[in-house]
Amino acid sequence: MILAIYLIYKVSKIIIPIRRYVKEVNKRMQQEENLKRRTKEREGEVKVNYAPRQPKNISSDEGDYVDFEEVK
Repeated sequence: MILAIYLIYKVSKIIIPIRRYVKEVNKRMQQEENLKRRTKEREGEVKVNYAPRQPKNISSDEGDYVDFEEVK
């Protein structure tokens, strides 16, 4: 009898964390699916994402200006 109670105790220690993990994974998957549904784009819609250009920070002592002549 004591052995059976001990085995049930040990098995429950293994099963309970697994059930919690499965619930957490299901919750995350549901959240991702809901996010995809909200941001779903219509077919044929074009969306352009770009980062604005950063100004170049070049000090005056870097490089030389080279004068050039156009040859035709």
